[in-house]
Amino acid sequence: IKVYDSVGGGAIISNGNDAVNMGNGTATFENVTITANGNGMDAIYCDGGNLTVERCTLLAPKAGINISNGSEAEDSSARSVVTVINGTFAKSTVLDSQGRNCAIEIRNNADEITLIGNINFENNKIKL
Repeated sequence: IKVYDSVGGGAIISNGNDAVNMGNGTATFENVTITANGNGMDAIYCDGGNLTVERCTLLAPKAGINISNGSEAEDSSARSVVTVINGTFAKSTVLDSQGRNCAIEIRNNADEITLIGNINFENNKIKL
């Protein structure tokens, strides 16, 4: 499990995997561009923990944020809680024919995401 705390400015880029793969923990991203260039990868893959994304641009061929917690437990430690404050979700590659492009993908109804402020979805959708 990798936990990134208070990453501010600049860019996080991955050419083969999810740019950020987050398990339980607390992470904050501010004023950063997060790019996953791998085919079908996510800018942020969140499987548990508390994540705040503020004034960030999220670029990925799959999802800007993929919340895919495998546990159905009601325990808060087993859920993903994500807050996005003023951000842009944008496609970096075209995978429309595969139906995989989405800004946010939530796979478990125990997980939570809150959008606050000016959220810009560029040619994207939310998948629940």
